[in-house]
Amino acid sequence: MVIGTAAMVSASRQTVRRRRKEFAIRIALGAPPSTLATGIVGRLTLASALGTALGIAAGPELCSYLSQTIQYSAADPLTMIAVFDGGLAAAVVAASHPARSVANTDPRTVLQDS
Repeated sequence: MVIGTAAMVSASRQTVRRRRKEFAIRIALGAPPSTLATGIVGRLTLASALGTALGIAAGPELCSYLSQTIQYSAADPLTMIAVFDGGLAAAVVAASHPARSVANTDPRTVLQDS
């Protein structure tokens, strides 16, 4: 979970860095910074939810394989729910810092640097 969260933080920072000029223009034109930050968190959370749902869908098959191979079983619903909730929480944590940096962007500084 820690490695996945670190990867999400890195990906979200890279996305925000690439779109920094776009965000500065939007703020300069009057978009509320909180709207931009909410959009960043929402997109990363949606991507994480989709990835986690796909993982849960593939989970029973993987658990079946693992239980045959190494006598391991984690296919109970409570574990699946915990994994899903943990993934969503990690996505929100991963997106919070880049979202705050967008909300605190000074458009003049960003556009002068470009």
